[in-house]
Amino acid sequence: MSKDFTLRTPAEIHADIDRLEAEYTDWVRHNDDPDEAPELTEEMLAKAVLRVDGEVIDLAQRQRVTLYVDREIVAAFKERAGERGYRTLMNHALRHFLAPVAPPLDEETVRRVIRDEWRRLLSTSEQAAVSADREAVVDGC
Repeated sequence: MSKDFTLRTPAEIHADIDRLEAEYTDWVRHNDDPDEAPELTEEMLAKAVLRVDGEVIDLAQRQRVTLYVDREIVAAFKERAGERGYRTLMNHALRHFLAPVAPPLDEETVRRVIRDEWRRLLSTSEQAAVSADREAVVDGC
């Protein structure tokens, strides 16, 4: 079974979203009985997009897992998540944890940066004065 797929511009997609939101708002305003809601069609379900806090969730990029987590951790995530959903918050926390981090500075890097900045800040005449002072100290030893 093949489906025809046509590319649509973002403007066309946003226009459809606006139209559907307006239809839904109009329906809610005039129909209090959920039993009178229109039946979902295959076409409607095919166009459905899962969103969490406005962010599109691509289920093809997700994997269901089962794991045991301390009760205190789950409680803390539930408390912080509010209506957003604690599992989404856990996913964001794990993604943040795995984000690349800059390596810590080692002594050689710090020394190189200080030397480079020192050279940049000192004018030629100041560099000459510092060199002369160094030579005087060395000669005096």
